[in-house]
Amino acid sequence: MNLEKIFKQSLEQIKSKWELPTKGLLSGGSLANVIWENISGNKAVINDIDIYQLDLVEDDWESFKNNDISKKQSFQIREKVIYESYSTIASVRLHTSSYYVIEKVSNEGIFNIINYKSNTKDPSVVIDSFDLNCCQVGYDLESEKFYCTKAFEEFLKTGEIKLVNLTTPSHSVIRMFKKKKELNCEISPLEIDLVLYTYDNSFNDLVKLRFLSRYKDIFLKYQEDLEPYFSLERDKDIEEYILQLKNENQEVYYLKPRVKSKINTKYGFYLSTEFIFYMRNIIGNSELETLYDSVKYIFDTDLGLEKYFDCKPSEEEFELINNLCKYAPNCSQNLKGFTLSKQLSIIKKLLKTFEKDPFVAITILENIRIEDVSSLDDEMNVLLLELSIRKNILDDSKNKVFNILKIGEERKNDYLDMKFPF
Repeated sequence: MNLEKIFKQSLEQIKSKWELPTKGLLSGGSLANVIWENISGNKAVINDIDIYQLDLVEDDWESFKNNDISKKQSFQIREKVIYESYSTIASVRLHTSSYYVIEKVSNEGIFNIINYKSNTKDPSVVIDSFDLNCCQVGYDLESEKFYCTKAFEEFLKTGEIKLVNLTTPSHSVIRMFKKKKELNCEISPLEIDLVLYTYDNSFNDLVKLRFLSRYKDIFLKYQEDLEPYFSLERDKDIEEYILQLKNENQEVYYLKPRVKSKINTKYGFYLSTEFIFYMRNIIGNSELETLYDSVKYIFDTDLGLEKYFDCKPSEEEFELINNLCKYAPNCSQNLKGFTLSKQLSIIKKLLKTFEKDPFVAITILENIRIEDVSSLDDEMNVLLLELSIRKNILDDSKNKVFNILKIGEERKNDYLDMKFPF
């Protein structure tokens, strides 16, 4: 399947009917539906055309966090950062790597001109915000470049509508059934279960559960499909709050589950994207569940399972990487993004290089990202690495070496004598 050719053909079909603006990102359902028509033969439905126009690149996180995030429609790409707590146990904080805020939406005929500000010029932040795989495509009108996600490419191959995130689960499940009819595609029961799960288990990237009249109308249009799972309810308390606060009469709705999710997992998840990945790829496979439990802090979902698990670790390697993640969690950010075999190569090479002082190796792993394993064959590079972290090496007060390498008490004293001869 020549996607570039299909994308260009689809763009020309849109251009033949409407004169497009000269700048902005053409994205969402209009372009995606025409692309799907050219692959499946299903007639594209185009109700409007969204054009996202970047007005301002502004990395003002404090303003965004304190004002925009609550007052305006926005989206954040959030990542887990693993760090060492006081007791050495791995703790998690969330970092917003990129975000955008919609400042204004204006209608010009069939076009919705969406003006936004962001901390990045990369239009992928808009594409990534779409909650369904069947919409994650766009075209930059100035650079004449197409953008799409792996999830969108998978949709074009399978014709299955899937959730990408659960930041607005009520909106997403309504939109799923809308897209099912529009695109004549299938929805797996798992997708419904994923949404149902969020009503009892919240995620840190959840934005909202309630919606206004527009989505109420869409719900009613696809009520036959949705009613087995959800009932439509008014939130009178929130309506009263809005009336008191803003002197506005708003009808506020939410979905009330009629059934419980069948999902049963021992894990708690910080991000909905992490949860979705686990449910699609890990759960039910006991071997993968065990592996994932050990490498969850250094596993990058962007790599995918097949690419990441490019080797089968021995019992000793398995224990080593498990202990490293557990007792030296600051290593995680410097190992994440590599395949499992490369992670093991870096760890074992450093421990071999500093076999007389393994705390140096662990400290390097905690503070420096090693891109090229072969650089550790150069004595000068190794010396510079050691010098760069020497100020961080006072003593192994948390017994990392002994916990990670399982050095017994009889060797512990020898190690201390060697390291601190004074």
